[in-house]
Amino acid sequence: MFTFTFTLSSLHENIQFYEKFYNQVSFLVTNSVSFIVLCRFHVCFVAVFCPQIDVNKKREAELQKLRRELEEAKVQSEAQVAAMRKKQQDSVNELTEQIDQISKAKQKSASVVSLSFTYYLSSVLT
Repeated sequence: MFTFTFTLSSLHENIQFYEKFYNQVSFLVTNSVSFIVLCRFHVCFVAVFCPQIDVNKKREAELQKLRRELEEAKVQSEAQVAAMRKKQQDSVNELTEQIDQISKAKQKSASVVSLSFTYYLSSVLT
């Protein structure tokens, strides 16, 4: 975000410089100054703006690269979250199944104990 803001402010400064340059050239043209003076202004303009344009292109490329990396990281983290949720749900299902099995075994053992106790009582009482 900082790089992008810095790039916009640099572009704004470049536009201001260009406007000043344009005003100077317009002034020189209207006052019939020689072609050589205009060429010098052009050389100065190119010397200032060409490196700045290259720097801006590099910044923009770096910004695009960072955006792609951020998007890839986002996709990867979403995939990891989905995998973790699935694993957690599988664990919950497995534990629920184990609880059901234990409950059934408990009921079965309680009925066996009840039948055994009933059989014992019937044999003792008869």
